Amino acid sequence: MKADPLSKAHYSIAAVSKLSGVSCHTLRVWERRYGFPVPERLESGHRRYPAQQVDLICQVARRCQCGGSIAQHIAEARAGHPPPPPIDQTPPVTSQRTSELIDTLQRADARTAEVIYEHLTTGLAPAEIANAILTPALTEAGERLFRNDCSIVEERLATMFLLRKLAALVDDAQRANSSPLGRVIVFVMQGDRHEGGALMLSLALELAGWRSLFLGADLPIREVQRGIDRWKPVAVGVSLSLSRNIRKRFDELESLHGAPIFVGGRSLLNYQGLARQCGFGVVRGPAIPNVGRYLEELVGRGRQNNHCRVCIAPETTGHPLDDTQAEEFSEWHTNDAMKPDSQTDLTS
Repeated sequence: MKADPLSKAHYSIAAVSKLSGVSCHTLRVWERRYGFPVPERLESGHRRYPAQQVDLICQVARRCQCGGSIAQHIAEARAGHPPPPPIDQTPPVTSQRTSELIDTLQRADARTAEVIYEHLTTGLAPAEIANAILTPALTEAGERLFRNDCSIVEERLATMFLLRKLAALVDDAQRANSSPLGRVIVFVMQGDRHEGGALMLSLALELAGWRSLFLGADLPIREVQRGIDRWKPVAVGVSLSLSRNIRKRFDELESLHGAPIFVGGRSLLNYQGLARQCGFGVVRGPAIPNVGRYLEELVGRGRQNNHCRVCIAPETTGHPLDDTQAEEFSEWHTNDAMKPDSQTDLTS
């Protein structure tokens, strides 16, 4: 395998976006406006972010939840000032121990992998396991494949192990959720086989007291409509992992009727404006606890507007923005309808 000295422990802009919750567009704006973050560049021109830079980006994102100037937050993070306590759990950069777990899985050493996983998760609540262990590990496994640091079968072996652990958390949460508040259909659209985001959404729903009707991946939209007609869910949640043909996917979702629709997932960070234009609720990560907050708001608004087809809750960012931050944060809420729909846009 060809070694790239720049690729080791470096993350693409898409991976950084998923880990930090900051959109690819916003990361580029910050780089241009504030000289932060400072990615390295491959010969192709694509950005690569060292782990230290990703950690600083996560700190800045956490600070922004508390209001204030983005420029000040960046300066404080760079100066090493400790960040405030997190309002929501933000997945940390993949730890050395988590990387060891993936190394072990890719060697097909299942017994040792189980020991490492048990050590990593001992004493953690399900939400902490999902946010602090499984999400970064799944991201790291995908990044290794993207960097050609592993083969497809090695990535698949690691990913399947992690997804089984996530599914087990969902099963445990469902058994504990004996009196659910209502049903929510969760699925992945036809052509997309990435189940991780939908499983995470299901876990968030069950932990918040709702019943997830998880329909899996690669599901035709007509089948979702049949589920809505049969089960009368409170809402429909869609995990979007692929950015290709996003406009077409939104058009398909617009054909659904009978329940409010909300969308989330790693590709949505770059298309929030377009999603809102189409009438969908937007839930940004982490799914735990933001999905629960969203549904509380959704149901409350639904009671006030009994016949409203889609009730959109405000984006869950922890605290409202003041005037200064709202101006500097406008890129987070920009209309993305004219952005290029290409893989280059997500990885450069």
